Amino acid sequence: MTHYLLDTNHGGSLLRGNSPLPSKMLAAADADFGLCVPSIGELWHMIFKSSQPAANQQKLEALIGQFIVTLSTNPPQRSSAAS
Repeated sequence: MTHYLLDTNHGGSLLRGNSPLPSKMLAAADADFGLCVPSIGELWHMIFKSSQPAANQQKLEALIGQFIVTLSTNPPQRSSAAS
């Protein structure tokens, strides 16, 4: 299995909906995708500075729920219990 750690730029483009990434992720069926806590913090900063923080908060919470969250910048690893 391949593990990918997305950065803040990936997360921001996914939130804006202008990314080719979703189709690429679907094509990589045998892969895990994650976000690290520092990137999530940067995304929250973007949300709080936006003109529509309440609506964008809901989008970010939904986005985060789709990924493995890791504390480090090492590629995410899904635990064997979650498989």
